[in-house]
Amino acid sequence: DNGQRLTDDGVRMFSLLRQISHNLPVGLIVVVLTFLNSPPAYSAVDTEKTKKVQFLITSDLHGRLSTSFIYPSRRRSGLLHIASIIKRERQRNPDAILIDCGDLLQGSPLVHYFNRFSAKPSDQNPFFKTFLSLKYDAVVVGNHDLAINPLFESEYLKHANFSWLGANVFRGGAQLVHPYITFNRKGLKITVIGITSPGVRMWVSAEQLAGINVGPIKGSLEKWLKQIKKKESPDLVIGAFHAGLNPFRDDINSKLSRIPP
Repeated sequence: DNGQRLTDDGVRMFSLLRQISHNLPVGLIVVVLTFLNSPPAYSAVDTEKTKKVQFLITSDLHGRLSTSFIYPSRRRSGLLHIASIIKRERQRNPDAILIDCGDLLQGSPLVHYFNRFSAKPSDQNPFFKTFLSLKYDAVVVGNHDLAINPLFESEYLKHANFSWLGANVFRGGAQLVHPYITFNRKGLKITVIGITSPGVRMWVSAEQLAGINVGPIKGSLEKWLKQIKKKESPDLVIGAFHAGLNPFRDDINSKLSRIPP
């Protein structure tokens, strides 16, 4: 039956979910498996019922347009080298969902210069202007994005043409950015929830955070998954994490460093 027809990717995703969410609400696993239990995208059977949704994902661009001048002997990377791919794929499929998983605004000499010396970096920074032109749907807040605060809030948060996501990013008791975003594609309701590493509190000074707090991953997921299930009733929930391969390790590290939750 369909329950036995999970793709290899589906099996690996299920295994990962079991590792990181065995204590979380069942809703996360259920909604993901509801989608995975349908026939694989490449199946020739029941093609009318097969629904393909394309995700384009980037991460850790660190303000790089291109590394070809800095590291000429290495494989080229940076926004300029993927922009044409993103445009091509979105031209082929306008319904493709484009997401970046964070660490966007700090790391290259280019963005450092505009963040340090420009009076209006969100308008003058060529990396950010190029990024805006690609019309991303959402970006997860990364630790390097918060590390340029208060510039992050005054410039890049305020002037973005996409949704910043961070279900565990707060100022006081209020969300700093959107916890999640919901899409409707091919008759499917898809919710993407953004999560940032609590390690931010170890890597970014209190002066830079200026009152921003990043809460534990597990507690934030428990809270928002309940609300998503009640309010959105999605067919699929996807977690976009700016964290390591074991995201809950950052919760543990925060406790060991005596950082209050």
